[in-house]
Amino acid sequence: MQKKPQQASTAFEILSALAERIECELADTKSTESTHDNDGLLASIDTAYEAFDRALTTEMDAQHTASLARVRDYPDCSEAWFSFAEVQRRQGKLDDAQMALQRAVELAPSYSTALVSLAAVHRAQGNFDLAVACGERALLCSVDEANTHRELGNSLRAAGRLHEAERAYRTSLQLEDDPNTDVALGLLQVWQNQIPAALSSFDAAHQAAGSAQKLADSALPRIAHEADQVEYLRAQDLISAEFDDYAASLRALERNYRNPRQGQDVSDHGATTSAQSLHRFESVFHAGPSTTLSGAGVNPNLSTAKIQQDYLNAKPGMVCIDDFVTPQALQALRRYCHEAGVWKMGFPAGYIGAFLRDGFAPACLFQIAEELRLSLPNIFLDHRLLAAWAFKYDQRMLGINIHADPAVINVNFWITPDEANLDPSNGGLVVWDTAAPEDWSYADYNINVARMKRFIASSGAKAKRFAHRQNRAVIFNSALLHKTDTLNFKSGYENR
Repeated sequence: MQKKPQQASTAFEILSALAERIECELADTKSTESTHDNDGLLASIDTAYEAFDRALTTEMDAQHTASLARVRDYPDCSEAWFSFAEVQRRQGKLDDAQMALQRAVELAPSYSTALVSLAAVHRAQGNFDLAVACGERALLCSVDEANTHRELGNSLRAAGRLHEAERAYRTSLQLEDDPNTDVALGLLQVWQNQIPAALSSFDAAHQAAGSAQKLADSALPRIAHEADQVEYLRAQDLISAEFDDYAASLRALERNYRNPRQGQDVSDHGATTSAQSLHRFESVFHAGPSTTLSGAGVNPNLSTAKIQQDYLNAKPGMVCIDDFVTPQALQALRRYCHEAGVWKMGFPAGYIGAFLRDGFAPACLFQIAEELRLSLPNIFLDHRLLAAWAFKYDQRMLGINIHADPAVINVNFWITPDEANLDPSNGGLVVWDTAAPEDWSYADYNINVARMKRFIASSGAKAKRFAHRQNRAVIFNSALLHKTDTLNFKSGYENR
């Protein structure tokens, strides 16, 4: 196989790192009371992203050219067609990927990897019966492959054959522990109203994923947050004094990361700052409370008819809801976010996050999602919860940049108290009234910031700002471009 041009790959990596460094620098500048002009930094960010865009395009073009050349040189090689198909999938060209994969399995009828990919493509196209058929055919060729069983489970789940999907997931897990399979099984169990079982599956996913995570340059926000959280849990008598040394180790790590030139390394706090302490950093130290609510999760006094009509009239769909959940649900979510040791994902801009596979699976969240689906049927139709994520910020950082999501409907809501927000006019969400073009790939609408900015400028898209308010939700079409608004919050763990 022809190798990618080294220059393009190197440029891609360097420019990506450059953009991340500049964003971090800008975030640090925002955290001070400095009067320095940030325009230069902002211009640098734009320049870096434009260069990133060019490098990304160059690399994708190189991949396409190389895979196409191999198909032309070896038209009877199933692996060549498979490689070409995978490039088309990454670029969002599903029809081309389907054609190439079908050719691959014509040449090699027992090519299970190609059959699994073809099933995924059919699923993305909404052809669920074809996806199941491909998955079953792949299973005949590789019955001992965990991935094949998982992908068949995904197709069966999409086709509504839930009991069969569950069997496929469990078989996959018998063959191999994999957090992706645990998450898929957990979602299936949620849909079957098996909440305790679902929570167990998400916990298993967290355990499997957490052990594989490594400390990296983006770990500083995670280190600072974990130190805050350990100290908070100690103050609440939720963990024992054995964690005091661990908290001190984290503070030593934080100092070292923030001031590396002072010559203070993590060893200045003894043995607990060693690899053993870092391993502990990756582990779950407190599960956090997660119980189903005794009453309603979504506020029963909401005017559901008006909410649905406002969403449908917005064209594209977008609606803001205040007093979104009940006081009981808000309290439960706040407590879970404070106490659960699931915040293991750091981002270069400084915020941290947790996804389902990281263990972010409070039972009340699934209850809220299902109540919302049933109370707003004209918005959600038969779409169930498929992904959940949470982010924590503090006053020093930027938010999530412009992107769209590979979903149908987004529900964003905030649980941090209003008094924590130093600028009540901001701190929330910016949503543009224009969707990313349907022919864009995932990289185009979720990563390629420069291209999204150019599209917004050329399309005349208008931004709608939703300021942060505790217990405010914004429901919108997932294809709409959006980003986190300017952040200016108080310091302190409970203000994140």
